[in-house]
Amino acid sequence: MTALDNKRFSFKFFLALYLLCFVGYSLIPAIRTPVYIQTFLALFTVHSLIGFWMLYRYSKQINNSSIILWSIFIVSRLAVFPMMPWLSDDVFGYLWHGTLTLNGWNCYVYPANSPEVVYLRNDLYDLLAYKTHPAIYPPLAEIFITLGVWLGHLFSQSWQSALFGWKAVLLCAETFGFWFLLRSRKFSTFFSPGLYILLPLTAIEIIGQGHNDGLVIAPLGALIFALAIMKNNPESKYSEWLKGFLLGAMTMIKLIPVVMILPFLNNRIHNSKKLIIIISTGTTIVLFGLIFFYDYRAVDNFTGILKFYNQTQFNSPLLHLVRRVLDVLHVPNWWLVAPNSISLLRFGALVALCFRFFPVKPDQLIFNILAIYTSTTLISPKVHTWYFVPLLFLNCVVGWKWLAFGASAMMLTYSMYAVLPAVEPLFLESVLWLLMIIVATWEFTKDYSFRSKT
Repeated sequence: MTALDNKRFSFKFFLALYLLCFVGYSLIPAIRTPVYIQTFLALFTVHSLIGFWMLYRYSKQINNSSIILWSIFIVSRLAVFPMMPWLSDDVFGYLWHGTLTLNGWNCYVYPANSPEVVYLRNDLYDLLAYKTHPAIYPPLAEIFITLGVWLGHLFSQSWQSALFGWKAVLLCAETFGFWFLLRSRKFSTFFSPGLYILLPLTAIEIIGQGHNDGLVIAPLGALIFALAIMKNNPESKYSEWLKGFLLGAMTMIKLIPVVMILPFLNNRIHNSKKLIIIISTGTTIVLFGLIFFYDYRAVDNFTGILKFYNQTQFNSPLLHLVRRVLDVLHVPNWWLVAPNSISLLRFGALVALCFRFFPVKPDQLIFNILAIYTSTTLISPKVHTWYFVPLLFLNCVVGWKWLAFGASAMMLTYSMYAVLPAVEPLFLESVLWLLMIIVATWEFTKDYSFRSKT
């Protein structure tokens, strides 16, 4: 056997092993016990190491073949499709809000425990983590969730059927975005879809656990493709309207993507184009918002839920540090002051990052978008692993190794369920963040192209 044959055999072996690992997640019982959590984390760790090895050893072979990329994408998603949501309770809230909307109730007005909707209560109701809170996600997300519930109810009225209908919607959205990403290949100076599909967390968190962050992939892929082809046609009269629409659509799925408008405003383009982007983004947000927010109660409830979200925390060492300092200083009501402090810090950091440290060159727009989006996510009161999915998708045309490492490492925060009772692993979180900072510093110091960009 020649060296070339050995290399081909080695690639096929690791590829088969990588895809086979996805089947294992669906075989782990969906019961949140220490043993099963430990089993999941062990499998995920081995799985991630295989993925990183393939990125290191066979990156060109994978990224240059659409057949291989699509094969990994399709097989991995279908393999985790039967996986039940046991790592997070979020999807149960999605399905309940979709059920409310499907039955003609405004999910932003009526929480699960409302007497008006008591007739809808079933076994899904018992799985809800927050029965007293209405919907927290923007309207476009709720529209697609309702679509998923409707698709599932075509076969059965059970929440399991609604779950798989919702997963089908997520799969379509992710497939759509991935298709756009591959189409941007010939327009991109850097292109590595392997940084997305060879990280197991993307398939696990989106298709496996059903997080709605996967919906962002569709407009995000369209935005990447639009920005890529517009390099050759920068004077297109429709380009700014399209950018604004896509930014508005992403904001109406998850609020955080709204920060991506900042690099566009800092871009070296005519002020009239910036105004078009602002108008297009704002119009899209308003039009989708009117679907649910015609009722003032919906607006009040939604803003109230956002305040509640800002006061909770998970995997945010910065917030822990601020709270510790405020506690030492004996600041009254520090549990309220800390989130507000983080919000002000986040806003100031974003403005500084966008208008002071990042360049205004149009060809570096994707770089700036990822930097702003990542900064916003990392300074959030909650930093869950599924928050990294859109970042990893954008990273396919930027190539930050530290982001791939950090996102994968954050999956270890699920170890909080490996002990009884469940306790947030503050020490482990601090170690993971420290390691991510070290890797990022090493990469940015080594990669002199980063210096030229900043």
